[in-house]
Amino acid sequence: GEVDSLPSVSLCSKDGVFVAHPDPGVAVDFALRVNSLSQHVGSMAGGTVLVLEGRGFGSGKNRVSTTIQGNGTTVACNLQSLTDTKITCETAAVDAEMLG
Repeated sequence: GEVDSLPSVSLCSKDGVFVAHPDPGVAVDFALRVNSLSQHVGSMAGGTVLVLEGRGFGSGKNRVSTTIQGNGTTVACNLQSLTDTKITCETAAVDAEMLG
């Protein structure tokens, strides 16, 4: 799909020193890595707390959304906490109508 607006991106050195703003036409890839997921199954009633550990998640909680996809359904996972290396969220209930 198309994106209505692109996020503001700044390039910084490893020690956090501002380097530049890229031209709006420049594509930027973010290096995310998931090392582990705490649960692989959960209740269809929701309430399963998931912990993803890795790196590159950021810390802007208002800019991150989490969903779980599988078996033709998408379920919200309500964000509880976020650090650059860990995301914790709680799954919502699965809508029975989505299962067909």
